[in-house]
Amino acid sequence: MNNQVIYANHIKKLSNVIFRISSAVYLKPVEFLILLVPPLIIILGQLIHIFSVQEEINNFFTDKKNFINQIFVKKGWFWTILVYLIICFEKFISNKNDLKPILKSIGRILILTLWWVFFTQWFFGLPIMDKVFLNTGGECSNIPGYNILGKKGNIDSNIFMKIEQRLFAKNDKLNEEQDFYRTNVLGSKSCRYYGGQWSGGHDPSGHIFLLVLGSILLAFEYLLLFSQKKTLQKMKHHLTIGKISTITLISLWLWMLLMTSVYFHSFVEKLFGLVWCYSIIGVVYCLFRKFKILN
Repeated sequence: MNNQVIYANHIKKLSNVIFRISSAVYLKPVEFLILLVPPLIIILGQLIHIFSVQEEINNFFTDKKNFINQIFVKKGWFWTILVYLIICFEKFISNKNDLKPILKSIGRILILTLWWVFFTQWFFGLPIMDKVFLNTGGECSNIPGYNILGKKGNIDSNIFMKIEQRLFAKNDKLNEEQDFYRTNVLGSKSCRYYGGQWSGGHDPSGHIFLLVLGSILLAFEYLLLFSQKKTLQKMKHHLTIGKISTITLISLWLWMLLMTSVYFHSFVEKLFGLVWCYSIIGVVYCLFRKFKILN
């Protein structure tokens, strides 16, 4: 038996395994393969982090204020939904007589958006990721006293506990003494606003959650909306704004996923960000299909 035959047999066996697993969870094989990409990228990023020179390296991607992070990732859900709407518009143009796929798709997106809100923005108070962090011993620390006095607004100053007196250094000269404070009631956004830092606790990665959810959402919905044979034949050999913007944004999200995996969060925190994302993916694209909801 030559090498080509052996290779073909291995590919066939692997394809059969993928088909059985994907069918068991109500996914198409291509969807199952898409779901494998983010964890593989996270593992790759972790390996790069482990085997790189253990020095602090400052570059474009280690700076959280870089323009990609500020303009795109920080507003990631906006860009994801914008590209999704372009996809929906192209689907509408290609087949105005059948709106059911679009309406079902919008229903799925609304559920995914609600989960994004719950996890990263608000969940009857602080978002889920902040509640997890604070309830596992985390706090906002190193808050400069002048920020509290100048920005505290309606926050009760009694919640702040002075942790130590420090001397600030400026131009290598000590110039003033300043109180620092900590609290376990502020969320991540408020902590950043007051100039504090997350410390302690388990911080499930919001970046991992957003980047993975956005990538999978766009990939799955594009495939679902344009999976009909007639539509595929019409779109196959044409580059459209929807196709270009989808590929571009998914590529950017996956690249930033790699950068986040290399430079930020512990492996466990990245893993939990992924788990929170895959939990809603499992509900919307697997469980809903089983019970024929929005499919």
